[in-house]
Amino acid sequence: MTVTIEKNIPKPAKVIGARGTPASKFGTVKYVWLHQMEIGDSVRFTKQSEAHGAVACVHRLKKIEKLPQTFKLEQQTVVENGGKFIRVWRIA
Repeated sequence: MTVTIEKNIPKPAKVIGARGTPASKFGTVKYVWLHQMEIGDSVRFTKQSEAHGAVACVHRLKKIEKLPQTFKLEQQTVVENGGKFIRVWRIA
């Protein structure tokens, strides 16, 4: 077997997660908006699973120190304009 050493081959972007979500300095690109939230801000979701995913992501990001330990979200089902939604607020 012959091995050839190659130079100047760029390393592909690191991917994390089973779905191959690209990495960012904040964790994953999908939840980068979490870092932009201030206390009192909220996000509306149409599905409970989407809201749960955001809350679960906060726990993961806190574990790997990408979010402060004091970062907290609270979710509640709300009725807005005749539709039922799940709203997630940053409370701390």
